[in-house]
Amino acid sequence: MSATKTPLVCVIIPPYKGSPYIQQAIQRVFTQRSPNRGLIIFDDSSSDNTLAVVQYCIKKFRSNEKQFKFRLIQLMKLLL
Repeated sequence: MSATKTPLVCVIIPPYKGSPYIQQAIQRVFTQRSPNRGLIIFDDSSSDNTLAVVQYCIKKFRSNEKQFKFRLIQLMKLLL
């Protein structure tokens, strides 16, 4: 009999000028009970401090959660 695996739950956040809301959104993903979860954030070079908030949150939450899957994709770097 094969063991069943918990499916991956992956949340995608495209935060354009989302600095007032992004920390709460990331925190909610980290506090989910699914053991196999991930987060993808697309940084589109917002003119606010969204990227700094994202980087802070990831350091803060990820230090307690080593198996959490995370990917920050910076769109402007892809276009250059």
